[in-house]
Amino acid sequence: MESIPPTNNLNTQPQTAVAQTEAQNTASRPIPVQVQTSPEGDSIILNGTEYNLKLVNAQQRQTLLTTTHFLLMQNVTASPTSALAVPSPTSQLLALASPIILKVPDAIINLAQQNGITSAQLEALATRVQGYPLPNVAIVNKELHFANGTVVAQDPGAKLTKGEFLAKISLQQGRPILLLTPIQGKLEIAIGAPVNETQVPINKLSPDIVIAKIEPVQIIAAFFKKLETMTPSSDSAKNTIITNLATAQNTSKTETSITDLAKLVNNTSSSDKGTGTLGGEIKTDVSTKIVDVLQKAFNKAGALPIEAFPHNSSSNLASELFKHMPHLGLPPLSQLNDVDFLKANILGLASLNLASPQLNQNSTFMNASAISSLFQLILGFTANNTSISMSKKLADYLAQLQSKVGLSTKQLGQLGKAGGLESMAQFASNLHLYPQASTENTGNLVWFFALPYSINQRHEQLEGKFEQETDPDDAEKKSGWRLQLKFNLAQGPLLIAAQHQKQKLDIQFQGNNQILLNKVDNYLVLLSQKLTQLGFTPGNLTTQIAQVPATLLPGDHFLVKTKA
Repeated sequence: MESIPPTNNLNTQPQTAVAQTEAQNTASRPIPVQVQTSPEGDSIILNGTEYNLKLVNAQQRQTLLTTTHFLLMQNVTASPTSALAVPSPTSQLLALASPIILKVPDAIINLAQQNGITSAQLEALATRVQGYPLPNVAIVNKELHFANGTVVAQDPGAKLTKGEFLAKISLQQGRPILLLTPIQGKLEIAIGAPVNETQVPINKLSPDIVIAKIEPVQIIAAFFKKLETMTPSSDSAKNTIITNLATAQNTSKTETSITDLAKLVNNTSSSDKGTGTLGGEIKTDVSTKIVDVLQKAFNKAGALPIEAFPHNSSSNLASELFKHMPHLGLPPLSQLNDVDFLKANILGLASLNLASPQLNQNSTFMNASAISSLFQLILGFTANNTSISMSKKLADYLAQLQSKVGLSTKQLGQLGKAGGLESMAQFASNLHLYPQASTENTGNLVWFFALPYSINQRHEQLEGKFEQETDPDDAEKKSGWRLQLKFNLAQGPLLIAAQHQKQKLDIQFQGNNQILLNKVDNYLVLLSQKLTQLGFTPGNLTTQIAQVPATLLPGDHFLVKTKA
């Protein structure tokens, strides 16, 4: 490739060849640039300086507007007094899509070894930030045609479509991979004078730059991360017990015994204040007995069990929150195998309402209900501390909810200061984009949804789209269903496209990582058997290398792209 000559050049000294070729290629290697579009005029930022930009072919502007990653072909010269490159008046701009990850074909490894480049040397070059650049490659008849004339057979497991790609060898999890970046377009541009003489930051943002917006899962993950750095505080055991006693007294048939226990707690707290060792051993023995008796009374009354004493100081506020609200955290991906669990969480988040009452005994077993409960508790605490008046009915409801959850007043204060209200509100707002997109469709019946989950201690997000298709020959006749599911897995995104039509179920798995798709291929037979057991008639089950969209939401949705 760039450092691997064609197979007939076998006598080149390997180290010298690598050094010379790398030096030659530095001048011609494309460099990343930032493009800013505006109705008043476009510009390009190169080496910190902003220049006016014009397209030689105005018809290519749509590609310019819809692409976020660009490389400038270095038709440049170096300044005599500076190492910075100065662009020539005309250049070529490469518009790029997301890279595709493939296993390095054995033919490339063998070719490198034939030319004296060992596997160790190849891996050392691949570990660099820029990886090990190769010449551009075109896919022709399942072969990789490199720009230097080298032709390599495509890996049998790879399924690439036609096109031209940038190529390089990189390292992923300690193993070499072939990274192919699709070239969406080659734009002929004219670079004018600098917009101003001062240097501008590389990350300068103009009002017309398209940027990515935070997804729902990133909002909740950032909130949890902040809580992990905070040490939880708690009210005294007495206050926690009395609060729960008050609630249980209103709802339990064991009113007399609980009232007596409340007096016992008060008497113990007021009289047993000895400072000696003996007295302390007695504030511990009595309290333990009280907690045991109270727990039995609470169980009879139907209340949820709580912990009466503060947790040790080694815990953090996030772990404390999950102890009281275990279903607030994101479920692991493996847990979504349970169809009932998956259905409950999808429906719960699709209809998430932060203001809905949460005193139903079963409501805490849903992720959405836990989020609503936390939002309401923090909101009530905030209102109470800002002297905002609330009705007795609302105050009673919040007191019962706090008792049910078991969070202390101090902990609610900490959660409020950590931005709990803002995080929950923003999370719900972004989730509502999916039901909103479902109702905006004017054609087929469509339903979008999103479900955050965790995988390998990372927070990710599942997106889904159900669509009922209409027969093109008869608008009143429904011809079948389509389902799309987008996962973010450890080795990259995976898009599952299923179509159920005429009693057959066709499924295609798409991704930009061939290694991941190879793993999927290994389970297609088992999947077919499982579908048969479920009553489906399996059709074509296939995998394909393809770009996975940033979101399944339709159009230029601001969840993914927005103007800052």
